[in-house]
Order: sequence, then structure tokens, then C-alpha cells
Amino acid sequence: EAAHRRTAYCDNPERGATAPSDPVAPAPDADDPLEPAPTTADDVYEPNNTAQGAVELTAPVSVSAVLCPDDEDWFSFELVDVNALQLIFAVSQGDIDVVIMDEQGEEVASGQSADDDEEIDLSQLSRGVYSVQVYHYENTVECQPYELSIH
Repeated sequence: EAAHRRTAYCDNPERGATAPSDPVAPAPDADDPLEPAPTTADDVYEPNNTAQGAVELTAPVSVSAVLCPDDEDWFSFELVDVNALQLIFAVSQGDIDVVIMDEQGEEVASGQSADDDEEIDLSQLSRGVYSVQVYHYENTVECQPYELSIH
């Protein structure tokens, strides 16, 4: 398998002009294919495009979000009484990867397969605050829904 590369993205001034997606929309079901998202939809967590802008989550948690072209999403959580991170998406719409970084910004775990979904075992990590970077392996032309679960 070829090594995945992280794509560095720049801010897109047109992104701020879009309306957020429906925050009460049902979460995608892992057994059902995800519906294609519009090409300009942001989610309620934007702007969370940098480690400094990461949305703080309280685990256990599950969030539904949208990853758009030229975008990456950042979240943070405190690792206490959880042992897995799961990212659910349809690779047919684009390959999404995930990296977990410690408080010093060092990569400590990643999910970078070329298949649907990524899962990371957190049981070997020490208690502490971690950042999660969600990004497209290669840029896409459409926004893509995904579900991030930390449990």
C-alpha cells in the first residue's frame, strides 16, 4: 500500500459565504451508504481548520460532520475511560484519513487505509489531551459527510 500523504490546505474565502448544514440531521448509519453532500456545505463545527481552532469534545462522543474540498477538520479530547476512535465514511466519495497528536503536536496514532472507515486503538495511549486531524488523502471536488466517534 502506498504511503498516504497529508495535504496542506489554505483558507478559501468563499467558504465563509455558505450556510451551515442542519445540526439536527440524523447521523449516518454504518450499514447504509452515505448520501453525497453538496460541494459547498460546511458543518456546525467550522471553523475548525487548524490545531489551534480544534473543537473540544467530551468523550465518549459521536459527531456528524462534513469534510469539504481544501479543508481539514480538527477536534480535541481528553483521553479518560475511552479506548477507540472510529471514523465512518464512504471511500467512494473520497478517502479520508485521521491522525491523533499529543499535546506537543507529535503524531501518536493514525488511520490511513484506502478503505471505508478508519479505526484507532487508544488503549495504549496515556491519559491526556489529544488533537484529531481529519483530512482527505487526496483532494476531492465534493463535500463528504463522516461520523467521528470516540468511545
